[in-house]
Amino acid sequence: IRRPPRSTPLYSSAASDVYKRQYLQFLNGYAYHLIALESDTTKFKLAEEGYKLAVKFDETNWMARYHLGLLFLDQKQFNNAKVAFADALLYEDNNPNLLQSFIFASYFTKDPVSAVGAANRLCKIEKNRVRSTSCTRFRKCIAKS
Repeated sequence: IRRPPRSTPLYSSAASDVYKRQYLQFLNGYAYHLIALESDTTKFKLAEEGYKLAVKFDETNWMARYHLGLLFLDQKQFNNAKVAFADALLYEDNNPNLLQSFIFASYFTKDPVSAVGAANRLCKIEKNRVRSTSCTRFRKCIAKS
């Protein structure tokens, strides 16, 4: 099968379809995630599938990886959550909510080294904000454990 040259409308359409597919898969995952939280826990698996497909269509989709981590947190699968958050951090390491989620998952997997590393990063990017005070306290708390 011959692929069309990149400059043709057919190629542009195909590239656009891939973007739409990953976007729709993310939305499917998110919708099933909300349903699972609200009423039907059997939808967790479908939500996971949606997030993973979104990542499959776009490897750089850190938001799908982040929400996959949140999905695992909601199921108390802390190790899987930590891995998903770590993967997301490879693409987006300045998001305070992502860093906090990674810290949380690291703490519950008894990984204080990763938690402190992420807390240091969080403190660095939040140094002039309200969150920095609690960040510093949290870092000290983890260091003691």
